[in-house]
Amino acid sequence: MRLGSGLVALLSLVLPLLMHVPESLPSTAMGSVLLLYLERVLAVFAILLFLLVFLYRSLVHGELPRAVSGRGAEWTDLADSSSSTSSELQTQVDELRAAIAEIRETLGE
Repeated sequence: MRLGSGLVALLSLVLPLLMHVPESLPSTAMGSVLLLYLERVLAVFAILLFLLVFLYRSLVHGELPRAVSGRGAEWTDLADSSSSTSSELQTQVDELRAAIAEIRETLGE
């Protein structure tokens, strides 16, 4: 994750340098090439950060966002899902142990 974060930071600084600067700057740059570069850095950083989070949560935790809107992606809470999964698994383990003990009693061990 640290490597991915560093890569996102590095790419967000390098990629805007490779982008073409138009003859007539857009109005959001207010006539400044530096401001246009900083706006591009921010936009590239936000996109790459979203992709990093998306890949991390989908590949490591196996979940996709519930909804994607103008405010961002909506995810389920990892702490709630992992604790409920853990308690379900513990219940299954306890049931298996009880079944094994019952089998041992039946066999007379």
